[in-house]
Order: sequence, then structure tokens, then C-alpha cells
Amino acid sequence: MRRVTPTALNGATSGRRRRRLQKLVFSPNRLSAASWRKGYSWKQKLKMSNPVKKARQGEKLPLKSRGIQSKTSYDLRRLQSLLIKANPRQEVAALSQSKARSRSQGLHPLLLRKTPADRGARATSAVKHPSWKNSASRTETKDVSAATHCTRCSHILTSLVKNRLCSEWIDHAPPESVLRVLICLRLLIRDPHHQKLLHQLQGISLLARYMESVTAMYISCDEQAFAAQKLVTMTYMFQKLSVVENQRVWVIESGAHRTLVKLLSTTDSSVLLGALLALTTLAESPECKEEISELPIVENLLVILQEYDLLSKRMSAELLRLLSPVWQVREQVRELEGLPVLLSLLYGQHLKLLWSVAWILVQLCEDADTRTEIRSWGGVQQLLRLLSSDRQYVSDRSSIDALSSANAAGRIQREHIREELSPQEEVDNTVALQSACCTVLTELSLDDTSAHHIVQENGVCIIAKLILPQNSGPKVTSLQCYAFRTLRFLFSVERNRHLFKRLFPTDLFELFIDVGHYVRDLAAYEGLQTKVSFYTEEELDSLRESIEAVDQNRPPLKVINGYSILDHLGTGAFGSVFKVRKQSGQNLLALKEVNLHNPVFGKDKKSRDSNVEKIISELTIIKEQMTHPNVVKYYKTFLEGDKLYIVMELIEGVPLAEHFNSLKEKQQQFTEDRIWNIFHSGNKPQSFEKLMS
Repeated sequence: MRRVTPTALNGATSGRRRRRLQKLVFSPNRLSAASWRKGYSWKQKLKMSNPVKKARQGEKLPLKSRGIQSKTSYDLRRLQSLLIKANPRQEVAALSQSKARSRSQGLHPLLLRKTPADRGARATSAVKHPSWKNSASRTETKDVSAATHCTRCSHILTSLVKNRLCSEWIDHAPPESVLRVLICLRLLIRDPHHQKLLHQLQGISLLARYMESVTAMYISCDEQAFAAQKLVTMTYMFQKLSVVENQRVWVIESGAHRTLVKLLSTTDSSVLLGALLALTTLAESPECKEEISELPIVENLLVILQEYDLLSKRMSAELLRLLSPVWQVREQVRELEGLPVLLSLLYGQHLKLLWSVAWILVQLCEDADTRTEIRSWGGVQQLLRLLSSDRQYVSDRSSIDALSSANAAGRIQREHIREELSPQEEVDNTVALQSACCTVLTELSLDDTSAHHIVQENGVCIIAKLILPQNSGPKVTSLQCYAFRTLRFLFSVERNRHLFKRLFPTDLFELFIDVGHYVRDLAAYEGLQTKVSFYTEEELDSLRESIEAVDQNRPPLKVINGYSILDHLGTGAFGSVFKVRKQSGQNLLALKEVNLHNPVFGKDKKSRDSNVEKIISELTIIKEQMTHPNVVKYYKTFLEGDKLYIVMELIEGVPLAEHFNSLKEKQQQFTEDRIWNIFHSGNKPQSFEKLMS
């Protein structure tokens, strides 16, 4: 072929030479344009013939599919006939051979999934057939085949129950054969129709009875072939049956819940998780949780919460949350000293675990003694820390059904259930946890001492920050209502009310008061949330400044002889009392400031000095000799300028008159034991008059 250069092409001057060059360039192998076009059309014709060829080949596919479908039907019939045989050894061997043949062809005779015939039908459906009648015929055949397939599976389920579960076969068959039967049942009851059929055949009771016998041997011997796998399979089946609400009574009537509770003492993580998932699904019904609560379940749950892996802890906490509304469960938690265990979990990082623990505490707060115990164990500080800290949390999206399926299939991830959540999911989970913490603090506020303790721990400032508008969303809006409710409960304690006068602007404070004392209904606080949501940026800045003003961690007002003045507690006849903290320590103390220019100490300097020496001497004697739990401790006395300062123990609590007002608002009364516990030398006669009236 002659080589043509750009120079030659550009330099062509005559039309004849230019046409000749074009012919050489655009006609490969010196073919004429007509010949080249002829070859191109021939190739196109060749390409266009391929779909027809493929379509003709595709017409042969249904024949192969029908053959595979016939093989599947044959396997089902074969399996059904094997299950009717009386000799256990023959049928087990035959069953194994049948399964082996099925697996060699990529089939499982019991799986209710689409067969290769279905996949072949889908592949050929993309090709247009000359007649719609063939397509309709295939669809009708497919529907009939599916119905036949389902009917045979129902027959297989019936045979499994009648000829396996309720016969002597299950007691004498090899463990691996029994496990195969249980796996077949597990696969079959994924169909809701088969779950009802299992109940009609009394299969649930038979299954519960067999699980009880396996559990007894498993717990006593701790070594039995395939026992753990069988228990995992059976716990999955009971969890699956419990998903439908009206089927949970079937499980309770079978007594399976008693065996599931026994399995909580096992050390096998898969068996334990299977039992937890089944019980958690079961406990979602009020009637079922009552039945479960009558069993000794709390002790096992507390052990799991202390010693087991994160996933087991999470599911145990969720199960305990569902059961905690029952008073027997709350009583068991108190008797078994479970409160410290629950509070220790608040140091964790998993959002769903923390959320479950918080709602358990809400239920436990119904008892006044438990509220006191939560405060004494440092629960208030931990809850406020969850509201204010920037802790890095972890979480997951795993549902109970997904975990149950993964556990039964042996695909559970044991290390940690941590997933990368989207920013919105992380916000929603965090807001849900904060709402739960606010609810616990709300219930704790019913106790006046606990309410005052929340205020002392800077709770007003921490909770008030949650009422500020944040990211939009229903959960964030709900959190604002939760925060307003907690603040309103704290305001109901008379001693705390001075803080709120500085916290809210006048219009918001009026709405805040109008809600009333101790109103639990969140709808009552929606007006407050709406009011704040319509604030301008300037109004929000003013509210933020007010919140910062009640922050008890702000710099001290002043420092006196190494003591930081944090708050003014009150003023009496001889001076004022402040809440202070020593600069080199963390303990809160009371500092009494006495003005020596008071006429009581003398009219001249000499008499004042003499009286001050007597006071200091008397305080020294009290400090050295008066040591009693009910007597306020004196730590130090010093003079600064013309004032006498006395450092004393800070007694947290509220005045007796405020106790009376609080009880009146709650429509409660003093008990006799409580009356005897509040007598001390500092009570005024007016207090006793109110007490005895």
C-alpha cells in the first residue's frame, strides 16, 4: 500500500491528484467505496443475525429448566417418603444420600428459594417469543409448580413433627441426624403458614419438651455432641415464633420460656445470645413479661451485665428494660444489689446499652429508697456527665431478627457490634440517650434532697443548655420538652427557685410557672419549646448568657484566705453563710462570716476582742470534743479585717419549712420515722409547731 503523508495531501494542487489521494486514504486495501460499503453491510447483517440465533437457542432452555424442576420435585417426594419410614438407621442414611445428591447439583430440597428453573425462566423472558400463549403457559406452569412445592413442604413439615418429634426416633437417632431435622424445621418455619401448621400439630410443645431435655443434659454434663448447635437452632425457632404478637402465647403455654431462662446461666456465647434474643422478643407483650418475671431471671442478667461481652450486655440490658415495669423484677434488682452494677455501665460508650440502662433506672426510681441509693452511689454525677460530656460513642443498626438469624447461621460478629453510623443516625441515638437521662433526673427530683443535689452539681446549667434550639428534627424537639420538664421538677423545690428567676426572661418564666408542679405529660411543655424556637438570635444570645450566669463552674465571686466563694447560702442575725471550696481541694464547705461590729460583741474594741477570744476558745473545744454524726463539724476559725470566719461542714438539704411545702404540693405526709430523723438542735420552735399541727 502506498504511504500518504500530510505534506503530499496538502500539496496536491490538481483535482485529479487530490481525488486519487482521497481514494487511497479512505478505501482500505484499495477497495472501492462501493465495495467497502458492501463489506460493511455484510458485517451488519452478520451481527443482526446473532439475536435470532440466541433466541432460537433460548427456546431450548426451558427444557433443561423443566428437567431441573422435575429433579427438585423428585427430591422433595423422595425426602417425604424417607420421613415416613420406620427404621431410623435406614432413613437417616437415605436422607444423607438424598441431601448429598441435591447438594452436588447445587440444590437443597427444603429451601423455599427460587430454583435454577426460575432463574432460567427469567433469562429467557427477556427474549420476545412469537406467541403470547407460550408465555402464559409457562407462567401458569410456574404457579402450579410453586403451589405444589409449598404443599410438599407442608407435608414434609407434618412428617417431621409426626415421625420425628413425637416418636421414639428423636431419642435414639444419632445427634447429627437430630440436628439435621431441627435445621429443616428452622428453615421451614420461616414461612408464617408453616408456623401456624407447627402449632396445629402440637409441634411447639414437642419442641419445648425436647429443648428442656437437651438443656438439662447440657447444663449438667457440659459435654454433649451437637448440643450447643441444637440449642442455638431451637432458640432461633422460638424467637421466630415470638415475632408475631398473638403467637407469643403459644410459646408461653409450651413452657419454653422457663427453659430459655435456664439457658441464661450457660457459658456458650451463641446459646446465651439465642436465649436472650428469644426472651427479649417474648417480653414485648405485657402478659409474657409477667410470666417471665415470676422466674429467677434477674440474677443471671446481672452476672451477664458484669462479666460477658458487649453484645450479651446490650441484649441483657434491653431484656431487663422490658421486664423492669414489673415490681417483682425491681424488687429482685434491689435485693441482689444490682443498682451499682447498672450505674457502673454508665461509664460505657455503646449508645443502645446506655439507653437501656437509663430507662431501667427510670423504672427503679419509683421507689423512694432507690432514689436515695442512686444519689448516694453517685448516679446524679454520672447522668449529668452523659448530658454534658463530648464522649465518643459507638452504636450499631442490628435488629433482634437480624442478630437471631446471624446467630443461628453462625455468622455473628463476636468482637464488638460497632458500625459507622451516618451523622443523622448518630445525632438521633445521642438525643435519645439524653432524653432518657433527663427522664431519670426528673424522677430523682421527686426527692427534695436529690433535687437539691442535682442543682449543687450544676445540673440547672447543664440541662438548660438542652432547651436551646439545635439541629431540626422531631427527636431534638422532643429533647427540649424533656429538658423543660426536668427543670420544672427542679423548680418545684422551693430552695431552687431563685436560680430560675435569673435563668429565664419574663415571658418564658410566666409560661414556665403556668405548667404547674410535677406534671409528667410532655405535651404540657410543648408551648415552652415552641416559644424558644421562635426566639430571635438576639433573644437566644441573651438566654445563653443567662444560662452561663448560673454555671457553678464559673470563676469564684471572690477568694477569702484560700477559700473560693461559690454561692451565698443565707443571712442570719450575726452574719452570712457562703458555700465555698478550698483552692487546693475539691470538697465543698460552709464559711460563716461574722461581723464583729455587731453590738452583741461589745461596744468598744477591748470588749469585742475579749468576746472573740471566748468564741474561738469555745469553737476549739467543740472541734476537739464534739464528734457525732448529727453534729455539724467545725474545721477552722480565722480573723480577717473586722470579720470572724468559721469554716464548717456543709450540710446539703433543705429547710424544714420547705419540706412541708413540698409535701403539700405532692399531696404526701410525714411518716413517724421520718419525723424522728429530722430533730436536731438547730430547729426553731416554729418548725416544731408546724410539725405537730
